[in-house]
Amino acid sequence: MLGEIPYMIVWGFFSAMGWMTASYTVDKLSEEKPKLERQICTEWKEAIDPDGKIVRTRQCETKK
Repeated sequence: MLGEIPYMIVWGFFSAMGWMTASYTVDKLSEEKPKLERQICTEWKEAIDPDGKIVRTRQCETKK
């Protein structure tokens, strides 16, 4: 029983060091993603150009 305690302390130390290293590595590798802004858009409007092409347009606004 007394021989198991030092083993548990050493195992716990290296386990904690491995967990902290992995967590640090993941934080460094994953970039912060930009916060997405919400957009409100109107419905699509179709128009025919003089060339005969159909053009679809809509207006979008960024909502904060």
